[in-house]
Amino acid sequence: MLLNDAFVVKKENAGSIEYIGIMLDEIPVDRGSVPISAGGALVVEVELDKSYRVSPGTSYNVALRTPIAYANADDSGVSDGLLERRGVKWNEVKPPPLRINVP
Repeated sequence: MLLNDAFVVKKENAGSIEYIGIMLDEIPVDRGSVPISAGGALVVEVELDKSYRVSPGTSYNVALRTPIAYANADDSGVSDGLLERRGVKWNEVKPPPLRINVP
């Protein structure tokens, strides 16, 4: 179950789907980062039906609510697996929505 409403989940030709997961007043801030090598990927499995009111046999568009921040760095910018935030230019990207079908 998600700890906050991290996604925008919309039914085709309709508004956003209700979030029914846990809502935290304050989310702990993670000051670290996850290094991903060029051409690599970070995959996270999310069970949307545990946090959103989705219906079987329906298609949805799912998007991140906030952008992803990333930085390009060479070996000198990596320390103990974490990217140093001082002096690094962070970029934001918002991936396009993903269309899913609930079986």
